Amino acid sequence: MKSTNPFCTKSRAVELYDSLKRDIEDKNDKILSSLPQFLRMGLIENQEAWAKAANHYDLLVEAGVSKKFGELSPVDHNCSVSLKILPEKLDIKFIPESDLRLSKIISLSGDDFTVQDFVLSISYHGTFHLEAKDRPELKTLYEEFIEKKPDLCMDLCFQIAEVLIKSFEEIRSKFDGNNDAYSDINSRMPMIIRAGSLVTFSSGETAAQYSNSYVQIPIRRQKSQGIRICLDLQLIEPVTSGHIFSYGHRKSKTRISLTYNHGALLASYISESGNHTFVAKVIPSLLQEVHVIELSIYPRGTFVIAINETLLDSHQLNSKFEIENGKIMIGSDLSGNYAGVFLHSSFSIEAINPYEQLTRVFRTGIREFKLQSVAKLSDDTVKRPCLV
Repeated sequence: MKSTNPFCTKSRAVELYDSLKRDIEDKNDKILSSLPQFLRMGLIENQEAWAKAANHYDLLVEAGVSKKFGELSPVDHNCSVSLKILPEKLDIKFIPESDLRLSKIISLSGDDFTVQDFVLSISYHGTFHLEAKDRPELKTLYEEFIEKKPDLCMDLCFQIAEVLIKSFEEIRSKFDGNNDAYSDINSRMPMIIRAGSLVTFSSGETAAQYSNSYVQIPIRRQKSQGIRICLDLQLIEPVTSGHIFSYGHRKSKTRISLTYNHGALLASYISESGNHTFVAKVIPSLLQEVHVIELSIYPRGTFVIAINETLLDSHQLNSKFEIENGKIMIGSDLSGNYAGVFLHSSFSIEAINPYEQLTRVFRTGIREFKLQSVAKLSDDTVKRPCLV
């Protein structure tokens, strides 16, 4: 962190996160202070700092919890508790981080309490001794459950803390300027091994299989710069509809996407000036072999589609274009809800300046790229080298 201003909300948010993480690693009882501080002052009262980091690029934050999370088990005659919060190996499901905090984990004498209630009760009555306005039941929770079952409650604190730390791990790295691609939850990572063997294209080359999978790539705003996106692709039967990739920000009206739908590969651009969708390829050949796809939008608004390094079509849009803060989601729409099923190994993003010169923004893949890249590429150039 470059900022050392103790009043800076960004610095404070990171400090609270790092403190909680240290207490987990050291198995320190100070977690009774650091967990309530992180949740109360870091998330509830200071959502802006974390929200800015996530919303700057529109990154998804999901919590991996046990499949048994939310299942209450009796611990005495008037109290039931969700004992399993932290997942183990394949025993995992994913929910939005905000849903984690608002999920019920304790039932005490007919009253239900959420994760947030449990931690705030410790904050109000055990750590900071603050008054919980209009929440007298939190004092009951503390006196009748937390004080009487210290070992169980300490275990719950550590489970909750570990889930929260893992949920915000990638967002934490963005505070330090890390713009690597990632999937925020392991189960959403594309598959590279299937049935004990490497996943491959029909050609035999190594690939990754996307199926209910996604990878997020943060994209920084670049004024007056267009964008060039290239990837290799082979679809997997049965083909109905799905997303290959999406670029944009859910709070912005500007989006680019590559999807397939009942026999056609579709390239789309959405902006305030209108919606544009073009057929890039008919599906059958994409099932049989690998194709290299390019979608480019030049600063003056020319939308270029190329297949296998050859210009297929270009369209003049109704407005100019520049790269905005957002993300590229490989494998799904921007919300991570609508996925595609396909094979893929390499992905590149380049910025295009007004003079049609290219600058590398990001490359990822499971094969090596050569060091050189194309220096200049006009929108009417027929032969269009990519993924080199």
